[in-house]
Amino acid sequence: MYISKEDLDWGIKLLSDMISIATVNPPGKNFDVFARYVSNILNDIGMFVDVVEVPRDVVEGICRECVGYPRYIVVGRAGFGKPVIQFNGHYDVVPAG
Repeated sequence: MYISKEDLDWGIKLLSDMISIATVNPPGKNFDVFARYVSNILNDIGMFVDVVEVPRDVVEGICRECVGYPRYIVVGRAGFGKPVIQFNGHYDVVPAG
């Protein structure tokens, strides 16, 4: 499989931009910034995008120290029908040290 230099450069910039957003968890800073960035990228490449905020009571039930730091799920869809392929990941990092 061949990847053009343009596509490779785009992918490297995308990943570089993603890891430059400090999403340290706990408490979960900048999740809104990251979710907005990813949703814009997915939208730019033609996907239908929904950003869903995780309810505060759910966040509190999982991580009390994370209350006040909203959580988001970014859903991007392309095409219709089957087969369905799901890519799943997370965008938080643990504190340094």
